Amino acid sequence: MSAAPLLEAHALTIETPGGRVLVRELDLCLARERVAVVGRNGVGKSTLLDVLAGRQDPVRGRVVRRGRHLLVPQDFGADDDAGPRSAASAGERQRRRLEVARDARPDLLLLDEPTRDLDAGNIAWLTDWLARWRNGLLIVSHDRRVLRAFDQFFVVAESGCRHVTGSFDDLLAELEREREDGQRRYRAGLTRLVAREQHHAALRRRRQRKKNLGRLRELKRCP
Repeated sequence: MSAAPLLEAHALTIETPGGRVLVRELDLCLARERVAVVGRNGVGKSTLLDVLAGRQDPVRGRVVRRGRHLLVPQDFGADDDAGPRSAASAGERQRRRLEVARDARPDLLLLDEPTRDLDAGNIAWLTDWLARWRNGLLIVSHDRRVLRAFDQFFVVAESGCRHVTGSFDDLLAELEREREDGQRRYRAGLTRLVAREQHHAALRRRRQRKKNLGRLRELKRCP
């Protein structure tokens, strides 16, 4: 019998404080997998991670967590035990947070933009141990150096969330195809709209010509 998932989301709906829907009716199931969450800025990736980790409540739906979960958020807060800020750089504090999280060996590790403030050397260090991580991993990142180490992606978008399997290049190719398909659909829709407008305009002109012709005939009948 397979082990129960580490994380489940059922009919999850997440909104901004202003009421804008970020995620609608999301169902998600995550075992000991390595998944990267991608999407444009402002689409709700960090908020989704906060809800899945229990830092924020969804508007609707529920989250089931099993095992030990650990979130390393973007913001430095009470979890920052790297010492006084004046004694270490932002990059040093970020590396320390990541080291603490790695050494805790949670069943599911959630990382929100872990390359923040890291230099190239520390990003190489991060990608190395992430590649060797064998527990569950859910990471939000925009850094291609990190994303190229993944073959499972969760795409967050206004049109909906979905799971994509394949290399990072496969993901980019699919997103480009979707963008081109979207542009083609937009152009086709615009063409149909213009055609309808032209058709309606032609009908109006024919009706107007008939009306003018009728008036002309009436005038001709006048003595």
